[in-house]
Amino acid sequence: MKFQVRTVYALRVLGYFYKNNNSLSKAVDISNRLNIPYMFLMKTIGIMKEAGFIRSIQGCNGGYMMALHSDEINVYEVVKALEGDFSLFQQMGEKIQEGEIEIKRFFDEIQEQMVGVLKDMTIKKLYESKSVEQKAI
Repeated sequence: MKFQVRTVYALRVLGYFYKNNNSLSKAVDISNRLNIPYMFLMKTIGIMKEAGFIRSIQGCNGGYMMALHSDEINVYEVVKALEGDFSLFQQMGEKIQEGEIEIKRFFDEIQEQMVGVLKDMTIKKLYESKSVEQKAI
């Protein structure tokens, strides 16, 4: 399973807000700082606004900020908002074929565990985690 680039961008944007104490930021500044193409960022922000993760402030001094506290947003909800419902197992036809039920059970168990980990990981935990930084280096 591979998440779309925009899902990673969404998590990076939320991390940007977290690291900057959720201060009001203009889209152009976020785009430049995170090296995310502006139009792609705006589409991603639009999805995150609809999902309730980000809010916008209008006006010449306006911009964007997280709508919720960083410990109220979990990675699963972000992934679900950007990716939609996802499943590790894809049935081969209209009916489950011989031998597929065991495979489906196996992947369903893995997915259940993965969803649990994603739900447990908040934006705050993600960006405070030392293990994430160490693995990336």
